Amino acid sequence: MTPPPAADEVTRYAMLIEAALAASPPTFDPQAETDETIQVERGVVFPALLTGAGASAVQPWIGRLLRPESHEPSSYTVVDQRGHHRPAYRGLLVYAALQALRIATDDQAAWKPGLRPWAELIAEQLSQVEWPADPAASLPAAWGAAATDAAWNALALHIGAIVYDDTSWRVLAAATFDQFAHRQLPRGPFLAAGPGDNPETHWYHELVLLHAISSYAIQCGDAAATAAVARNAEFHQAETQPDHATNQPWGLSAFIANPATHPLADQLLHTATTLAGAGGSTASGVTSILLGDALYCLRLRE
Repeated sequence: MTPPPAADEVTRYAMLIEAALAASPPTFDPQAETDETIQVERGVVFPALLTGAGASAVQPWIGRLLRPESHEPSSYTVVDQRGHHRPAYRGLLVYAALQALRIATDDQAAWKPGLRPWAELIAEQLSQVEWPADPAASLPAAWGAAATDAAWNALALHIGAIVYDDTSWRVLAAATFDQFAHRQLPRGPFLAAGPGDNPETHWYHELVLLHAISSYAIQCGDAAATAAVARNAEFHQAETQPDHATNQPWGLSAFIANPATHPLADQLLHTATTLAGAGGSTASGVTSILLGDALYCLRLRE
């Protein structure tokens, strides 16, 4: 088993992430929202609170999620600031909002009932996933978008189970992550790619899956998920080029957790820092959320 990083390395990476977030403080601007769309960047409430913002300051960012009576959560398409939709975005948004609720130091009485319909929607969607009948069959790369949707819904539901004390949600989330761990290919991928599959798309889906499964493994200590994350991180180190698939730090916490994959952690952080630093463009909200989640996971290790 790969030894965990030394305590001083954990601290060093936490400081680097804090610096990246400080260089471009999380903020929200409704650039691509309509009556039927809501932006995933509203989830920056999570890194903002994590880095010292007050709940009252971020209330306007999360406010639209808290009014299900005016718009059913299922009727929204979750997009990013450029108007792009990705299947993982709904789970990422709900996860970030629920984590913000957990760490808010002010009394956010309205947040809890307001976010519950989103968690209920996630649970309903996750319960309807149809996995391959053979419990040992690998997931094809063509299933990548649906797989990322399931993984991020499961991570959001894991936090929802804690917030709302719902054992059935906790069991459903754990069972979903078990599917990924037990279907993982021996050399590390969660998805089986063939000659006809676009490598960059495959790598992107692998990274999005890795981030969700790693965050779950770190937060709950699941042994199967932890081992699966280590194998997948080493697969990326040996066989993929993450910077060809995305400029966002998907999977960062997994690469930090394994000293053998620190070169990829450094690469992802460099990209995020370049985007957020002086002279660079503003870091995207998705980047801020992912950096915040990696920081949260690192603080659990300290």
